[in-house]
Amino acid sequence: MPIAIALGAMLAGALYTWFAGEDVNWDWQNYHEYNVWAVLNGRYAIDALPAGFQTYFNPTIYFPVYYLRHLLPLPYGLLVMGAVHGLNLLLIYFLTRGLLREAATTSAIGAAILIAMGPLFSATVSDAETVTGGSMSGPIASAALPTALAPEGSVTL
Repeated sequence: MPIAIALGAMLAGALYTWFAGEDVNWDWQNYHEYNVWAVLNGRYAIDALPAGFQTYFNPTIYFPVYYLRHLLPLPYGLLVMGAVHGLNLLLIYFLTRGLLREAATTSAIGAAILIAMGPLFSATVSDAETVTGGSMSGPIASAALPTALAPEGSVTL
């Protein structure tokens, strides 16, 4: 069942991204994109603050998305990013199962996902077709929560 939920969550994220379309916001144009380009083209140590203080943000987290946006045709790279964002729903599933244990019925898990989607939708899903350090690393960092709440020796992710 977790594999089906993972695939469904990734599909939901990819579909949202498909319908939302590409976003080329100020952050992406002025430092997410530029900082990676500058590193790849030997300009990172030469150009003087082209992206303002954001020039000094570590560009490492933006490399995967930079390559997705530049090596894959639209909308495929965006769909991959949306699928990664969709994994947050899988983490909500595991968190709910860990917290509710025996009471984690299908309806309880569904309710938890709907409740969590309020802040998730407004904060993270708005970035699904773009990239920010927090939203792209969110699924990775959030994976620790169900693990931390599980009794010792019972982690079955």
